[in-house]
Amino acid sequence: MLQIRRASRKQTLARVLLEGPAGAGKTKSSLRFANGLMRELGLKECVVIDTERGSSNAYEADIPDGFGVIDLEPPYKPELLIEAIGMAEEAGAQVIIVDSVSHFWAGEGGCLELNDELAQSRYRGNTWSAWSETKRRWRRLVESVNGSSAHVIVTGRSKTETAQADEGGRKKVVRL
Repeated sequence: MLQIRRASRKQTLARVLLEGPAGAGKTKSSLRFANGLMRELGLKECVVIDTERGSSNAYEADIPDGFGVIDLEPPYKPELLIEAIGMAEEAGAQVIIVDSVSHFWAGEGGCLELNDELAQSRYRGNTWSAWSETKRRWRRLVESVNGSSAHVIVTGRSKTETAQADEGGRKKVVRL
């Protein structure tokens, strides 16, 4: 049933995506962003869900009170990240950093691989049909981020290509 309610201002939770090529500073930037958010709002607990082989440990000083780390390894099935977000929430995380969500899409065991496996095992090789199931799993992952009780900062790796430079050399370019 439809109804009209009175508007009321509520504190909303941050949902942030930092994207860039490998080596662009996504991990450090996400930790600095989290530190500023925590200082501004008086928050104490941060957890990093790390798929980058412990890269967040290099920036431990960026959050003066420290932070928890959940190290994840392949296969990067969407359900693994959903479980890790739940674990961080249960541990009292007020800010969660996912570094990097890209593995759950294109990494070992991620959605692209899952879709190929589903196509072969359930859809007679039809990858188009398999996407109906793969998309549901990806959507659940996105909903776990959007529905989190914590502020969530996600990093993602953008694709790069090598292009011919005017000087005859090669350079990396970000593909949008």
